[in-house]
Amino acid sequence: MRSGNTTLPLFSPKLKPTAMNILVFRTNIRHKRHINLVTPHLDTIAGIRKWNVDLQDKDRILRIEALDVIPLTIERVLEQAGYYCKELED
Repeated sequence: MRSGNTTLPLFSPKLKPTAMNILVFRTNIRHKRHINLVTPHLDTIAGIRKWNVDLQDKDRILRIEALDVIPLTIERVLEQAGYYCKELED
């Protein structure tokens, strides 16, 4: 990557190629209307098969089933939409 380039890498060495992964994030998505607002943003990410937000959990957990998606991509997309999003690692 060149200096100043903000392009995200296309793959992650942590992910198995063509393997379905479950990604888990802490968010500040609190209401159904917030889910409706983030939906078009998450829909722009190729590789996401399905996702949900647990509004009952104190950490408002976002779970994503995805094929070859980098967690940083999810974090940045939601942050650009105005939400906090941080991956919970094993």
